[in-house]
Amino acid sequence: MWKLVCHIVLLLFFLYHVESASISERSKRAAPANWRDLIPQDAIEAHTQSPLKASENLFEGDIKGVDRTAAGGSKDENGLAVLAQNAVMSKSQLWPGGIVPYTIGPGYNSQQKSVIEGALRDLMAKTCVKFVPRTNERDYITYINRNSGCSSYVARVGGQQLIDLQEGCIYQFGEVQHETMHALGFFHEQSRKDRDDFVTIVWDNIQRDNWDQFEKYQSNLLGLPYDYDSIMHYGWNYFANDRSQPTIVPKKRASIGNRKVMSSTDVQKINILYECPGPRAPSPSSGSSSGSSGSRSPSGSSGSGRVSIWDLLLGRRGSSGSSSLDRTSSETITSAPKSPAKSGFLGFLSGLLGG
Repeated sequence: MWKLVCHIVLLLFFLYHVESASISERSKRAAPANWRDLIPQDAIEAHTQSPLKASENLFEGDIKGVDRTAAGGSKDENGLAVLAQNAVMSKSQLWPGGIVPYTIGPGYNSQQKSVIEGALRDLMAKTCVKFVPRTNERDYITYINRNSGCSSYVARVGGQQLIDLQEGCIYQFGEVQHETMHALGFFHEQSRKDRDDFVTIVWDNIQRDNWDQFEKYQSNLLGLPYDYDSIMHYGWNYFANDRSQPTIVPKKRASIGNRKVMSSTDVQKINILYECPGPRAPSPSSGSSSGSSGSRSPSGSSGSGRVSIWDLLLGRRGSSGSSSLDRTSSETITSAPKSPAKSGFLGFLSGLLGG
C-alpha cells in the first residue's frame, strides 16, 4: 500500500515540478528594452497594419496535416518529441525530378492568378524545380481560395493537395512562395535548433495556448546560416497577446517576416534539397545572419567517400563513421524547457522505488 502512495506522490510532484519549470522558464523572457532599435520601422508597420494570417488551429500557424495536440505526444529514445508521421520528410515525399503539377482553382480574379503564376515563374527562374499545368498526374497541388487563411501541407502528401490562399495572401510573390515552399518540403526558419543564438522569443507576450507554435526542431541546417530575410520566418508579432509588442526579436538589427520574395538563402535551400546543379552552400562569410553554429557544407564528409544529399538529410553516416549532418528538420522537435533531472525529494522517492 505504501508503495502505491509513494508512486502517486512521485507522479504528482513530478507533474507539478515540470509544469512550474515550464511556466517559470518561458514567462521570464520579456522583450529586450531596445527591441524597436532591432526591428526596422517598415517591418513593424507591415505586420501591425496587415491582418495576421496565421491560424491558431494549424501547426505553426499554416501547416496542414500535423495535429498540434499530437505533434509532441510521442517520444524517441532521446526523449525528443516526434512529429506526426505524415510530416516526416524522406526522399519519397519530395516531388520526383523536382516537377510539380499544379492547378489554380476557382475564386481568383485575373490579377490574383497573375500573382500566383508570377511567383511560380520567379521560383523556377532561380531553382531547378518546375511547376507545370496538370494534365492527368495523380499527385498535384491546387491553389484554392476558400477564405480560410493561408496554409499548406509539407512536401508531397499524395493525390490532390490544397494550398489555401485567400485574398490577403496573394498581393505579392512572397506569400505564394511561402506556402509553396512548405509544399516543397520546408518548415519555418525560426524553428531551427540554433534559433536562440539569433532571436529572442518573448514568451510573456505569446498567447499561452500558442506556446507550442514556437517549438524548436532537431533540425538539419543544410549547411546554411540562419536567415532573418527568409520568407519562411515568422513576423515579429505572431501569436501575440498584444500585437503592438513583439513575440520574436532578432538579436541584431534585421527585418523578419519578409513576404515580398524569396531570399538568396531560400533559393539555396531549394537547390540543395532538390539537388539542383550549381552552388549548394554559401561561403562562410555569406548569408544574412552572423553565421550558423555547427553548420557544415552538405557537399560531402571528411571521409574518403562522397556523401549524397540524401545521406545528409537522413542522417546516415559517412565513411569516417561520424554522422554527416543532423536528422531531417521534420523528423523531431524538442520542447523547451527540458524535463528537470531527478534530485532532492524526487530523487529520493525514485531511488526508494527502484526507478
